[in-house]
Amino acid sequence: MAPKLDLSKCIAKFNTETHDEHPERLQYISATLVHPTLGELATASCIQIHGRMWFKNYGDFLELMDEESQELLDFSSGLFDRYSNVRPWLVDGGAKSGSGCWGTELNVGDMLYIVDVKVKEEVLVFYYFFFALSDLLLSIAVHETWCWLLPASENFDFVASGTRRPCFLLANANFACCRW
Repeated sequence: MAPKLDLSKCIAKFNTETHDEHPERLQYISATLVHPTLGELATASCIQIHGRMWFKNYGDFLELMDEESQELLDFSSGLFDRYSNVRPWLVDGGAKSGSGCWGTELNVGDMLYIVDVKVKEEVLVFYYFFFALSDLLLSIAVHETWCWLLPASENFDFVASGTRRPCFLLANANFACCRW
C-alpha cells in the first residue's frame, strides 16, 4: 500500500538540454519529484519537439525521429507524416480514427514525447507523478502529450497485482486519464 503523501511538500525539479544537432527543433527534459523525508519519488526523461514549422518546410520530421531512436520513429511514423501532420486516416472519422478524439489540432504546437518514467515502487500510484508532470507541461505550454506509465521494476506484473495499466492524454491543458 502506498503511503499517504502531502504532495504540497514535494518539489519538482527540471533540467533541460538542447539537442546538439537540432537545437531549434528538439530538446531533452528531465524531471524529478522529491519529497523532503522520502527522497526521490519519481523521475522522467522527455523529448520536447518544437519549431514545427521547420518540419513543415523541410519535410524531415520522420528522419529526425529516426536519428533519435527506433522507438520514437515507430511512434511518430504511426501518427504523423514527414511534415509532422497527423495521418489523415486518424482524423477522418473512418475505421482507423477510433473514438474520434484526434483532430487536426495535432498538426500545430509543441509536442512532448515521454521516453521514460520511473516511480519508486512503494509509491507506485500513477497520479503522484502528475504533480511534477503538470508543472512541466504548464511551464513549456505543450499542446498535446501522450504517456503510458509502467513500473520501474521489470518484475512488476499489472495482471497479478490487480493494478490496471494507467495512461493519459493531455490536450489543450485538460488531462484525460484512464486505466486498463
